[in-house]
Amino acid sequence: MVGVARPRGDQVAAAADPAHAGLRDCVRELNQMYAGKPQFYGSDCDHAGFRWIDSNSADDSVWAFQRLPIGGDPGAPITCLFNATPVPRNGYRIGVRDQGTYRKIFDSDARASAARATTASMTSAPTAPACTAIPAR
Repeated sequence: MVGVARPRGDQVAAAADPAHAGLRDCVRELNQMYAGKPQFYGSDCDHAGFRWIDSNSADDSVWAFQRLPIGGDPGAPITCLFNATPVPRNGYRIGVRDQGTYRKIFDSDARASAARATTASMTSAPTAPACTAIPAR
């Protein structure tokens, strides 16, 4: 007989806590974004679908990469920029191959609190905080 795991009372209480609800909603949004953008998963078995932009900024705890469409995958490359600290990196620049204007599709700072939100626009020389972006169309 296969059993069904039921949430314990403390798990139900934690899920009702607004702080936990915020994290749950954030993870839900990330999962929906991932599922809706084949660039994130369509090239998992092909190294051509991934390109490091910056993997050498350990002192700043920042890294950036691109997920690229390959074969029949639709969509433009997605540039991912991560700041693993609570310190805003305003004016932080990374190099990208494709000139143009980029739009932000996820910003964890903006989700955390409107009062703490860091805003930035990404261009061919992005200056954005932790975010994921795709070229604007």
